[in-house]
Amino acid sequence: MTTPAPTFTVQKSGDVLWVKLKGQWNVSADLNYLTQLSANMGRIRNQPWGMIIDMREWLITDLKVSAPAVDIASIDLDRRNQVLEAWWQREVGQADFLAPFVTRQKSIDFVRSQDEQVILTSYQKHGLSSERPSGW
Repeated sequence: MTTPAPTFTVQKSGDVLWVKLKGQWNVSADLNYLTQLSANMGRIRNQPWGMIIDMREWLITDLKVSAPAVDIASIDLDRRNQVLEAWWQREVGQADFLAPFVTRQKSIDFVRSQDEQVILTSYQKHGLSSERPSGW
């Protein structure tokens, strides 16, 4: 069985970043994703904003990075004015080891669900405006 290559998309629509993660994740994919995510956060963080992440087709294990490579855990994204992060999960507990990156930000409402309706309406309760991007 072939392991699917890692891919991601980050789209800004209104006050929401829509992220889709797919395939078997690796350090290179993670660094590319975090770079693009950080750039998109910079375009939206001067106002209240949210992020919806579709990780249903994402395959990940705890990424271990050895020196002298970049320590992914040390990357600090500027979450200024972020009010929501919603993870659309394939299964309960998916990516549990990454949750502390969100939960340490006390001002962010952190939603995790397998229910499409919960995820796709989560931004509305925060007064965020967005259209669901094509391909979602």
